[in-house]
Amino acid sequence: MIGHPLHVECRRIRASAIALATGYLLNGLIFLLGVREWADAILLISLTISLILAFSEWRTAPLLFLSGCLTGFFMELVGTRYGIPFGRYRYLSFERVSLWGVPIPIALAWGIYLYTAYLASLPIVKRFRRVMFTSLLMVILDTAVDPVMVERGIWAWDSSGPWFGIPTLNFLGWFLTSALAITIFELLSSSHPKGRSRLLYVPYLTSFFPIASISGPKSILAVAISFSLAVILLVGMSKLTQRVLSRS
Repeated sequence: MIGHPLHVECRRIRASAIALATGYLLNGLIFLLGVREWADAILLISLTISLILAFSEWRTAPLLFLSGCLTGFFMELVGTRYGIPFGRYRYLSFERVSLWGVPIPIALAWGIYLYTAYLASLPIVKRFRRVMFTSLLMVILDTAVDPVMVERGIWAWDSSGPWFGIPTLNFLGWFLTSALAITIFELLSSSHPKGRSRLLYVPYLTSFFPIASISGPKSILAVAISFSLAVILLVGMSKLTQRVLSRS
């Protein structure tokens, strides 16, 4: 028996979410086991599988990842030179895999995280409202990422800030960069997924695991707080969305 087209689409989007979440879990586990050279490769393979699964019903899924990578790269390029929009900072590693001073892994991370946060927004908001909500999810994720990366000596800020030493301007920059990347995607995209499964939250929530796995004694609290905020936001918005749908 042939299933309803919407059910088929939801099933494939859910499968893409499972693939991505599995990648995050394996990435964090491999870091904990100390086999770090394989960790990022596993995550990229999982992302590729996720995009392939999503592509069958969501043709512009790769465009979202690409928009995140290119926009993130451009804003990092401006940021490392002029201190806008993230504030003054400098990279302390990745010299061998950098282009014009911007580490390639950082640009890829922008695309992966944006795709992950966008998936989490699908059951909650529609089209251009996703610009704001996905950007907010990105900022919450960065409140975990930045303290960990600074403690590990991946990058450093010229001036301190209130959030575990991270300046507030950095989070405004993350919101702006994310909003720009999603807006570009929404303007160019000709297709959008219709999945409303809560399973789409899972990749975003599991993305905190690799961050926690490399955190230190100073940054683990930041990760815990950020993850708690993410859970509260997703659960709260999910319940609000259900109430709105039940009344319509």
